[in-house]
Amino acid sequence: MKEKNLKNEWSEACFTCPELTYYDLTVEVDDLNSIEKISDAIDDVISGGESDSTAHLVLGKLGHYKNPHSDLDYLEMEGPDVDISNWTSENKGKLIENPKKGEVVFVFFYYYDHADYVLTKNENFNNICFEFKSFKDEAVLTRRDYSGVELTANDASGGGELRLEIIFSNGQSFQGTPEGKDELIKELHNFLSETEDREIQEADIVKKKNGSAVFFPYGDFTLEDEFYDEVPEYRNLVNVAIKNFVDDFKEKAEEFFGEKILIGEKILVSDGKDLHELEEWTNVIQNSEMLGGIYIFLINEISADDLNGLFLSMDDYGFYAIFPSNGELINQGYYEGEYNTGYFNMDNEEAYTYGYIDDDGSYNPKEGRETIVMQYNEAVKNFTK
Repeated sequence: MKEKNLKNEWSEACFTCPELTYYDLTVEVDDLNSIEKISDAIDDVISGGESDSTAHLVLGKLGHYKNPHSDLDYLEMEGPDVDISNWTSENKGKLIENPKKGEVVFVFFYYYDHADYVLTKNENFNNICFEFKSFKDEAVLTRRDYSGVELTANDASGGGELRLEIIFSNGQSFQGTPEGKDELIKELHNFLSETEDREIQEADIVKKKNGSAVFFPYGDFTLEDEFYDEVPEYRNLVNVAIKNFVDDFKEKAEEFFGEKILIGEKILVSDGKDLHELEEWTNVIQNSEMLGGIYIFLINEISADDLNGLFLSMDDYGFYAIFPSNGELINQGYYEGEYNTGYFNMDNEEAYTYGYIDDDGSYNPKEGRETIVMQYNEAVKNFTK
């Protein structure tokens, strides 16, 4: 929580900032199996947006995911007696949660460039803590009933272009406008058809394998300390951080799929050269290199699209993951529910493809990726022996 304070001299202050008006609707993917049904869903979100949308002040840009506070840099206070020198702000998470497996979120929204508000202090005033949620890397005010102050809307102007966004559980999204909805409907229909074909292909590949591994070469669990390979106390801290990370992954998986997913209990640690079980690395192996990442094993095979969506739901973490995708071994980065650089969000997919599946289910490495891919194959053998 970031702290500032409002001086006590003023009783009323005017301020302006952008304003977001939005409405969201969650639909099952199975209910979008025709152009007509997709059109109906878009019409429903437009209709809901016109009748049931809510307006929210946009306070400012959000910081890095490890310090997710807003500096309220969009907020312009007016009045000679007002000097913001100390305030509090609290991030309450996402305005629109990532959809679960099998769901799609339709969003209707628009912005006004300037919204005029009056902030009136009463006898119960002590301090102000602006509670907000994130939307497109911005802090959106979600609470307006604060003890000690009253927020009164005066006017809003500028902007107002109506927008649509459709968000899938695998992180894929499509944007358009109500006026251009016919083109958006075609895009969605083509994407859903391609996704169905890809899932059939991936199911054939899965038959070659019996479970799969996920390698996390980097993440918050490293604690960003270069000395933990030398000092036992640091290794113990890393041990706890790794277990918390994996436990959260399991919980998010159950939430995402709506059922328990079988994930192996063994956690393998890479020191860059060799593999060790977590407790062995923590308590026994003293001369290994720095932590080079961790492996977990998925007993239930999970498609790349679903795994990608699951990783996007882990919005308390920043990490990279290497995992199978339709016959390839790929690398993708994530931070606080958004993409970092990687296979799914960069133009050059080949740069983030590390290997290709062989007939026996192992992976043949690309040139320059031999060390990582061969160790990945070794980890899978370790998990399945």
